[in-house]
Amino acid sequence: MPMCAKGLADAAPGFKDCVSYKGNEMLITYYKNLEDFAMRCKKVEELAGKVHAIDIQNYIAELAGEIFKAAWMVKATLRNG
Repeated sequence: MPMCAKGLADAAPGFKDCVSYKGNEMLITYYKNLEDFAMRCKKVEELAGKVHAIDIQNYIAELAGEIFKAAWMVKATLRNG
């Protein structure tokens, strides 16, 4: 993305920044942001269903599933560490 961190923070308030350079702490922040993003996608999916935009609804549902899967994989690496 060609946006700086400041631009991303303004575009999506609520996402957390990494405050530590420790690997586990950065990954925890990362997977929490992924989960937050997936929940926002679910809200967009619901709105797409209300306006009968089925193509968008299906795409967002697939995207949310992939994001939740990525968060799950990050969590799995943290459990092994």
